Amino acid sequence: MDRETLIRQWLIDLRGGEFKQGRGALASGDRRCCLGVLCETYIRLGGELRKVKVLDGLQTSYDRHTGNLPDVVRAAAGLSVATAEDLVHLNDEKKWSFSQIADWVTLRRDQDTVPLNDTEFSPRSDENEQ
Repeated sequence: MDRETLIRQWLIDLRGGEFKQGRGALASGDRRCCLGVLCETYIRLGGELRKVKVLDGLQTSYDRHTGNLPDVVRAAAGLSVATAEDLVHLNDEKKWSFSQIADWVTLRRDQDTVPLNDTEFSPRSDENEQ
């Protein structure tokens, strides 16, 4: 799978409104964190990833991962471990919207290992998203 195609489609999916945003897990009920959306995008584009309901159906596991991005998806997207951790922080701790996270990814797509620095980027306000 082509990295650029995966990233481009993931950004479209983050901004598209199809996914409800969740926190604390890749997928919980009908909600996804930003990396859960990446897993769904990867699968839709033909990537092989085992998707299983766990915890009595409350969460979805992707190749036995419920809280962190499977290595196969991270590698396909060209994300460093540090960038994946930054994305979890933005989604779960900072509570940035999917659109704000997509803007952050867009700014860094060619500089994958740039560490998170709050003074470098201030997201636009997104009052319509939760």
